[in-house]
Amino acid sequence: MAADDARTGADVPKPVHQDITAISTISIHGLTLSDTKVSLSRAESFPSFQYDDCEPQICDDPSWDPLPIPQNLAHLDLRLTDRINEGRIGLVYGVDVLGSRDRALKLPSKLCVKIFKPNSARTAAREYWFYEQLARSGRRAGSVAARCFGFFTASLSDLVDENGLQLTADRILPWEEALIDDRGRPYPENPVKRAARKAALATKRDILFGDDEFYWKSQEGDTFTERPSPWARWKSSPTQPLLAILLFERLGEPLTRFSNALERSEALKDIQELVVDLGRTGIMHCDIRLPNILRVPEGTKPPMCSCHKCRHWWRFVDFDQGVKTDSSALGRYFAITIPVMTVANLSWDI
Repeated sequence: MAADDARTGADVPKPVHQDITAISTISIHGLTLSDTKVSLSRAESFPSFQYDDCEPQICDDPSWDPLPIPQNLAHLDLRLTDRINEGRIGLVYGVDVLGSRDRALKLPSKLCVKIFKPNSARTAAREYWFYEQLARSGRRAGSVAARCFGFFTASLSDLVDENGLQLTADRILPWEEALIDDRGRPYPENPVKRAARKAALATKRDILFGDDEFYWKSQEGDTFTERPSPWARWKSSPTQPLLAILLFERLGEPLTRFSNALERSEALKDIQELVVDLGRTGIMHCDIRLPNILRVPEGTKPPMCSCHKCRHWWRFVDFDQGVKTDSSALGRYFAITIPVMTVANLSWDI
């Protein structure tokens, strides 16, 4: 652990990175089958539990609370472009930035959105919380993970098309284009069976690791109260599905192949250093795989790492399975050593 981190600990607040506080609302063209413009507003994150002694614990540290939702700030106008990837809980698409009401806001012209499947909005809120935590860590935001510009939601019950008709789930293009379910299994080719599988998943509970411990904490004796969060008991509704989106910078290709042994060695060193940087915030990714490690976009100059005094050329994505340790030296050691071992044991025969 760096001396600076050891001295400051978790009690000294750091400025929140501006990426995550600059945008209040977004509109996306091309998100529906009829190309209706869909508007979404910022939503609150879902704090994780504290991973202490291999057990989930409730954390009352104010730094774990959700960040305030930015009000009356920038609005982005976006257009959905190419499909990039699909996972168990969401689909990633490129977006072009068509314009912003805030001329002072400087963003790349091309970003990407992670559009969560109808039953996974709660997981989206949890994943966003980890990006908030990185934003609170100061310089590590955007240097170990993708730059995140916010978490946005809209209930389909509040959205109408150009004819004034309420939007339904079967008119959301990414949801209709989804090919796999929450277990990674392909949907049936038969349209009737496919629709039935999707309808069943739309009502499936969005379970997160440590849920039982997160919902409740002991007050006195056997008296329990629920932790205050709009996401604590959230359930997806087939009649009023929630559209949940994370807005990111658009990164490059995933870690798949190298041209020679030197390039592979340099990438391994870079990624191990990123794990150390991430671990110093107490965050454990818990799903470090090659597809979740993306290259910095070509032509982009990464920020200088204050810890390793170099520029890192890879970024972690998909924190939906993450956990966070306590702020003690042991907690940080735990958050660093296990992921470093995980990286060392990845299949590097590529």
